Amino acid sequence: MMHLMRSARFAAIAGRSSWRTRFALIADTPSGNGERDSPDFPGTRRLYPASAIDLISLVPPIAVESYTAVCDGGGGALGHPIEYIMLDTRRPNMVETCKYCGTRFVHKSKGDHHH
Repeated sequence: MMHLMRSARFAAIAGRSSWRTRFALIADTPSGNGERDSPDFPGTRRLYPASAIDLISLVPPIAVESYTAVCDGGGGALGHPIEYIMLDTRRPNMVETCKYCGTRFVHKSKGDHHH
């Protein structure tokens, strides 16, 4: 019964072109990356136009006062192992990236003098 209700709802919504455009549902398109059909909507695959690397590049680097940044990917079960990132090993104001999640860090300068 639930499958029928979902199918009927999909049929009603699928007729709206703006809904199709917004969620980028493409029917009967081989993706080539091993995606499977949705069990509720066979023949459709949800494709996202932006990859994770594109999305993380939109986030500005985090300014850190210390010369060592610590990244745990958000912590908990959704995080990653703690990564200590040295910010003073290269040129000043050089952006360093966490190897696990791609978060970028930069040392926050306090003028021209160094401690």
